Amino acid sequence: DLISHPSRTIFVATRRRMRVADLSGHPLRTISEPDRALMVGAVAYGESWISDPERSLLDAASRPSLAGGLGVLVEAIMSAGDRIDPGRLRVHADDLGWEPALRRIGSLLEVLRPGASTGAIAPPESMTSDIDLDPGSGSPIVWRDSRWKVCWPVTAAEIRDSAGR
Repeated sequence: DLISHPSRTIFVATRRRMRVADLSGHPLRTISEPDRALMVGAVAYGESWISDPERSLLDAASRPSLAGGLGVLVEAIMSAGDRIDPGRLRVHADDLGWEPALRRIGSLLEVLRPGASTGAIAPPESMTSDIDLDPGSGSPIVWRDSRWKVCWPVTAAEIRDSAGR
């Protein structure tokens, strides 16, 4: 429940393609996931499984455009607040092989929640090149987070302002 907007599309991870187009009147989109990734961060919820907050953030950060863009990722981080477990975030990212998603989250966390405990998600030593905070947006680079090697299409102050800080 990191993000709760009834008009948004509902995403479901599955092993196979489905033809269902809506769920309770809301658009439904299925994402095919490999078996090894499907249960990373999965939490039983009745007869179904939902993603824990860390997996939800990683999903949004791995494909920001699919999640609704940079604004949705910022909103998710702010909504998650202290529920983010940095150790679990790192483990999930390692299990999924999603270092770029972890870097985007780490960069945003340090700007949005200065002083928060993010030690368990220090930048990976394996970083060799820059990545975009909002890949595919086509926006020019306005600021570069040199610690996480993440290029931002907006300034850190604009992100903080958009998050209501």
